[in-house]
Amino acid sequence: MDRKKKWGMTFSLLVIVFFATMSCYIRPLINPPDNEVDTVATLQSLPTENTDNQISTDIAEQWTIYQCSAIQDVTTELTKFIEDDDGNGNISCAYTHTFTNKGNQPIRLIYYDRYFPSDLYNQPSEWKSHTVIQSGELTGIRSNIFQNTTEDDLPPRYECFVLSLAFVYEIPECRWITEDESFHIDILQIAEEEPILSPCTLISPVSYSDAVPDISEGLRH
Repeated sequence: MDRKKKWGMTFSLLVIVFFATMSCYIRPLINPPDNEVDTVATLQSLPTENTDNQISTDIAEQWTIYQCSAIQDVTTELTKFIEDDDGNGNISCAYTHTFTNKGNQPIRLIYYDRYFPSDLYNQPSEWKSHTVIQSGELTGIRSNIFQNTTEDDLPPRYECFVLSLAFVYEIPECRWITEDESFHIDILQIAEEEPILSPCTLISPVSYSDAVPDISEGLRH
């Protein structure tokens, strides 16, 4: 065989090998097997670093009940106090506590509103959520206690006052405490009574002694 024919056959074999090799790469791209992973599509579907940061930002870390307690950022002040005795045994005492948010975060006031007897007020004693107190702002809650000796249509003692309260930060990390328009029972761990004790001297709330309510009733577990 002369040199030209030999080189011609060699070149033809190289061409055949080249196209056979290329077909191994082209075939999966045109019609990939069912069990084969499209690497390009997979890489495009992976979240970028920015996406990961966005996901972690959207899902806030849940704080503990003690981390959510904002009482250290609130000042409590007795701003109104009126006590009266008419001389016939009828005594009334009215007072207002004012709460100021001195911190940097919005704070929600949650308090136990005590009604006694409940049928007189047509509503049960329960935990309530007051307005959110923004930084630098204040809000107040009024309480009343009465002793009656002359009115037959009224009980001898009746009262409507704040028995206990808690302050929690109004931030995503603490929303679990007030979600679904209910309150988690853990608020009892940070609830306070001393800052809003009755200042009355002529009469004290019945709820302090004879009719202590179960303030855990109605709270969510």
